[in-house]
Amino acid sequence: MITIETQPRRCDVCGADDMEVLRNEHQDLIVGDAYLRFPMRDGICRRCGFIYRNPSPTNQALLAYYSARSRYETTTAPYATDRRLHHLLKVAGDRRCLHEVGRGHPAFLDAAQQHGFIVSSDWAHAMPSEPVDILVACHVLDHVADPRSTLAYWHDQLMPNGMLIIEIPNLCLYPLDPSGLLFEHVSHFTPNLLCYLFSVLNLSDWKCEFSDVSRHFGMTIIVHNRHF
Repeated sequence: MITIETQPRRCDVCGADDMEVLRNEHQDLIVGDAYLRFPMRDGICRRCGFIYRNPSPTNQALLAYYSARSRYETTTAPYATDRRLHHLLKVAGDRRCLHEVGRGHPAFLDAAQQHGFIVSSDWAHAMPSEPVDILVACHVLDHVADPRSTLAYWHDQLMPNGMLIIEIPNLCLYPLDPSGLLFEHVSHFTPNLLCYLFSVLNLSDWKCEFSDVSRHFGMTIIVHNRHF
């Protein structure tokens, strides 16, 4: 059995080290010929209310896991491509250079390309060589242990007047669908927590939407780069 590499973690939103444990268990799974154990010790920051995993798998360990898993998977999660495309066409305006971080969803990228977008994709922390009009992250931010610095980094990759389109699970909807509690999800978000997080990052031009999401327990956040 291989236990996923973890590291201690403070609250990534406010920086406090004051977590109340909400659950402490583990999940075992088989990937190819490897038997993996994921520790799941989730808690809430007593200062700001951020719910996160501590200790958390390192980003390097998660990326290695996703890379190994992709060699054995024959199916992918049911992301609603039509809803994602409808939302993209609604908000994109004249922006046409699009990069998707994370594993990428070929059906969505193909559909976007057919509508005139110049598309690219790569793993979570890989970026295009030049700034882009639109950076898309669909169910990625909940998989990283440093969402604050990740958001700031993504924002820095935007062209002037560019936008982030981020879809993540909505913690408020977890009682309706326990998928949000998967072992891979190391950060959990509510609309109120996002409001606080964006204030910490000094990002004021953003909004949260609950329609045209690829999964019914998700929410979409639009962040604009108004720097010219």
